[in-house]
Amino acid sequence: MSGLLRTVRVAGLLGACGTAVFLLGADLNVEARQEQARPALRWVGVTGHAWGGWVRPGIEVEDWVEDATALCAPEDYCEVNVFEGTELVTHEYPVPEANRPGLKWVFVYRHSETPRIVVEEAHATPAGEKRRWTFQ
Repeated sequence: MSGLLRTVRVAGLLGACGTAVFLLGADLNVEARQEQARPALRWVGVTGHAWGGWVRPGIEVEDWVEDATALCAPEDYCEVNVFEGTELVTHEYPVPEANRPGLKWVFVYRHSETPRIVVEEAHATPAGEKRRWTFQ
């Protein structure tokens, strides 16, 4: 009988561990789905016509440009300073010198111009060039 009791206890313990591992994996999947469902661009505030926002490190312009466009569409002119990560993000305009290292892109929306949307990298590459994107 005691051998059977040990087997049941071990089986119960392994089942509980397996359930905990399964649930932990399920929680990670839920967090990943929630992260994907959030807007790519997160807002911190506005000063005049200039918004401040941040994105997760490694994200691309195409991943957040629609979020900025939706915010700016009702305006004739709108600027969004996009920071990579939260450490140096600000909505102050102009961006203070202390915050500039975190500034990744500057998004400018002009309703009556073509192209309507211009995004430019905030810092030049080692070759001295800034990448630029345009959208209608």
